[in-house]
Amino acid sequence: MTVAELIGTGEFCSCTAASPDKKISGVYSGDLLSDIMAHAGCGDVLVTVMAHENTLAVAKLLGLSAVVLTETSSPPSALAETAARHEINLLFTEKSTFDASVILYGLLKGR
Repeated sequence: MTVAELIGTGEFCSCTAASPDKKISGVYSGDLLSDIMAHAGCGDVLVTVMAHENTLAVAKLLGLSAVVLTETSSPPSALAETAARHEINLLFTEKSTFDASVILYGLLKGR
């Protein structure tokens, strides 16, 4: 599945789709950046409530396919601008981190 295909499901809103052709290899859910850095992998989608520029820095460093911000109706505009500038796919949802992770897992597993 690619980021564009994920956006096309309608499950998540796209804030920036800077690299929609990126392939998604897995999902990692977390809110502690050091834990994310230690366990998320290149190609993963990060599901988090951390609407912060440091989250984008970690996404860039690890080569994540996208960041999904949860429990929000829209990310801060400054964060969206930073994501676009650094070509990071930034999506969002009002769903909880758990619910968003379950949906992503199901989509990746074809359920």
